[in-house]
Amino acid sequence: MKKIIRISLFVALGALFIYTIFYLYNKNQQKPVVYKTISMSETDIVKKTLATGSIVPRREINIKPQVSGIIEKIFVVAGTKVKKGDMIARIKIIPNMLNLADSHALRLLWTMPR
Repeated sequence: MKKIIRISLFVALGALFIYTIFYLYNKNQQKPVVYKTISMSETDIVKKTLATGSIVPRREINIKPQVSGIIEKIFVVAGTKVKKGDMIARIKIIPNMLNLADSHALRLLWTMPR
């Protein structure tokens, strides 16, 4: 009885070993390449390109007003070409009390007789 159990256990292990080898061999085989085919038709070729990044101008000029104040209205849009003398914006001048007092004191100094 023990001999029959031992023989059947060895047979079962041998069958399991053979099945494992067979399974790994089939899994390792490369599958054939299948190409998708379509029937011929007449169409237009459209080529599109996606570019990432940012657009930077070749020449950029910062415009600074000669007086300080608040911009009321802007007459041009970013990227618009302007020429010398073109109106770009309207500035509302708000005097700074400290600068106004300093300029008044300087004017009094220059107008005093020596």
